[in-house]
Amino acid sequence: MPMIEPMPVHIETGYLKVNFLVFRDAYAENFQSVCFPHNHINYELHYIASGACSFTINDQLYPAKKGDVLIIPPQKYHGLLKEHIQPGFSQYTFYFFLDAPNNTAEEAAYKTFSDFVGKNYRIPTASSKIDAYCFQLNEEAKHNTIGSFNVFQAFCSLILTETLRSSPINLQKIYQDPRAHHDNYNQNNIDEFFNKNYYSNLKIQDLANYLNFSIRHTNTILNKLYGMSFTQKLILTRLSVAKNQLIYTDHSIAQICYDCGFQSHSFFNTCFRKNFGINPSEFRKIKRQK
Repeated sequence: MPMIEPMPVHIETGYLKVNFLVFRDAYAENFQSVCFPHNHINYELHYIASGACSFTINDQLYPAKKGDVLIIPPQKYHGLLKEHIQPGFSQYTFYFFLDAPNNTAEEAAYKTFSDFVGKNYRIPTASSKIDAYCFQLNEEAKHNTIGSFNVFQAFCSLILTETLRSSPINLQKIYQDPRAHHDNYNQNNIDEFFNKNYYSNLKIQDLANYLNFSIRHTNTILNKLYGMSFTQKLILTRLSVAKNQLIYTDHSIAQICYDCGFQSHSFFNTCFRKNFGINPSEFRKIKRQK
């Protein structure tokens, strides 16, 4: 392995935020010594470019041949057995680590990836495209000319993407489903509609007109995205605004009630207690004390 300081290259593959460590030379052949078992804090990716060899990973033997990919997770003890290296053996080796997830979609993708790699160290007969990508990235790293960083990003992304495509991993957990993207778009529009109009005497027809949906389809979308009806969503939006006004303004509870679109003080109190367990005046008192 080259002992030159690597360049960290950040890429995003679906919901995975990955940092590759690109060395001046990722290509290796003709090993002269046994690679004793060791571990790293990073993931290690090996693409077998020619010949064959065997890795030990946690005391298990994993034969590998041309076209195979091995991904070794962090902290897993592994080594390359010299006596199993066949003439003409060569490989490309890359290291990478994942950023911490920021949302539930990223958490699901990271768990899917780590669970898969923890059980499937070897991906046999991976895409032949990986060989070309590794070669071109390696050549670019040797020369490191102007614009190389962008080339590194492109090829690192392609190498990992083709590796995942070649594996039996659940790609829907890694890559964004277009339908989910459409649902996110609808949810953003619905949230914006309620946040801008909560104080009005709204009807579901108003939301349906805003979304260009039928009332029936609007009901379906609300149940799918929020698990509630139009009226429930409207009340929760009004209560959310009321909570902020109780904390951050000196408006009377009656004024807050009517400003938020409630037609009755008693109904406001009932909804507030049902959702938060206390009435508005008790809520304000507790928050002011804190």
